Amino acid sequence: MTIELMPHQKRASDEIMAKLDQGVVLLAGETRSGKSLTALTVCKEIGGRVLFVTKKKAIESIEGDISLLWGDEPNNVTVINFERLRGLNGPFSFVVVDESHNFVSSYPKESAARREVKRLVGDAPVLVMSGTPSIEGSAKLYGQMTLGKSGPWSGYPTFYQWWFAPGHYKDNRPCGGYGIQDAVKSTGRRVNAWDNKPPTDYSQVDEERVLDEVEPYVVRMTREEAGYKVQDSTIIPVELKNTLISGLIRDLIKTKVCNELGIVLDKGPAQVLQCCHMLAGGTYKRDGEAEVLPDKYDPAYRARWIAQGMDKAKSYAILTAYIEERSFVAGHLRLMGHTVHDELDELKESGSGCFVGSLSSLSEGVDMSWLTGSQILYSLSWSGAKFSQICDRQLNYKREKPAKVAIPLLKGGVDKRVFDAVSSKCNFNAGFYGKL
Repeated sequence: MTIELMPHQKRASDEIMAKLDQGVVLLAGETRSGKSLTALTVCKEIGGRVLFVTKKKAIESIEGDISLLWGDEPNNVTVINFERLRGLNGPFSFVVVDESHNFVSSYPKESAARREVKRLVGDAPVLVMSGTPSIEGSAKLYGQMTLGKSGPWSGYPTFYQWWFAPGHYKDNRPCGGYGIQDAVKSTGRRVNAWDNKPPTDYSQVDEERVLDEVEPYVVRMTREEAGYKVQDSTIIPVELKNTLISGLIRDLIKTKVCNELGIVLDKGPAQVLQCCHMLAGGTYKRDGEAEVLPDKYDPAYRARWIAQGMDKAKSYAILTAYIEERSFVAGHLRLMGHTVHDELDELKESGSGCFVGSLSSLSEGVDMSWLTGSQILYSLSWSGAKFSQICDRQLNYKREKPAKVAIPLLKGGVDKRVFDAVSSKCNFNAGFYGKL
């Protein structure tokens, strides 16, 4: 059995081939638009020894696509996750970097994964691909677009040289001036005791200049072009009341201390926000160990809302940001008479019940289009990319019914602020597909 590309995939693969002489190409494809098969088609056309770097969870699916594309023909494609790159050696004729917004885009310092990818790319052309290439800001594009031997910013070997204004370095190294030179982080406290200056905010860049210079290297894919009947998920935020927890959160924001629970927040604003975010889901950390709030706070208010809204004949995926939430929610749902499967594949096979898993690890490379119920985001990640990706897990070319994502939020809690922040990033990402 072989597989044929859809028209939008064929168009995208042809565009990629036409741009590869530039050294690097960015395949900016909306999630679930068929990027992997498009990239593998280019791999087959180029031939030779090919490297496809992706997440561990996506390897099985990609290897399945390879079998369909190559059929009985031999192939020389190495599919590997980022964590196993060390020890692998080139040269390769072509390199594909999947989910590039995650693994090769960190700044201002280079990640270990990016160093390994850069080493393996060598002189080969490289395709970076993502559904959210710059949802967290255009500074993320530097690491992705400088993996190849050539590209828009090949003259700037480090992020610092790219970011700072010309003349910043005393040894006259070339600098690009893509950063906003006076941008500093607002930390809420003094960070640098030596000169009393807040740290530089390297996320602030000249957006228009960055996007204009990346544009010639971009190939886009959209669900609209693919002919999806359901192109976007329906996001349903629901505010729930729990006056004791919302009161506890207000007190902690003011005092930073709760003697009853043994909470002392003395490490700055980020610690306060994370603690309040956890509390909204009914858990907290004491001395580094996660625990469920005492019964008097009614920590199960959110899990109870989920249990009461589920149809036992349908299948649901419940995703959480924190580990302790998962066992707590699963236990409560079982007490309420619901079937909770230990694995997502078990839920798919059964056709009914629910699965409680990690929002972070399941946000990419996982198909949930078979759900007959909905996704429920029990708690949210701070990452706009993960939020955008997880909300699209149910989308599929063949899907005709609406894809629903329910998000319970605590009225008076900080999780509403988290939802507003990641939602605004999603809106920015959607605009990316009109004009990079």
